[in-house]
Amino acid sequence: MSHIGNAKWLAAALAVFGLIGFTELCIALALFSRTKRFIRGGKRTLGVVVSLEQRRLQADNVCDVGRSVLIPVVEYTSEDGVARRYLSSTGSSPTSFRVSQQVTISRS
Repeated sequence: MSHIGNAKWLAAALAVFGLIGFTELCIALALFSRTKRFIRGGKRTLGVVVSLEQRRLQADNVCDVGRSVLIPVVEYTSEDGVARRYLSSTGSSPTSFRVSQQVTISRS
């Protein structure tokens, strides 16, 4: 392959990877903006951790398969006076929460 052919392949590869990188940057900025709006516009409510549910991790990460985490269940009173429960989408082990701990949650 000649030097001109190599240069064309290199330019094409740079264009493709540049486009992929730019697309990922745009997606990251959009998600950041959405999260920032939610945090600013979300309603903050005080709640109490009423229990910790144990869950096994799925096969997202081979090293973590089968590992258990503790997920807090928070009880709070909504604006209409109804007691509600919120199950966090994330957990940890060891947990950073304890039962009867007062916490602040953001909700839409």
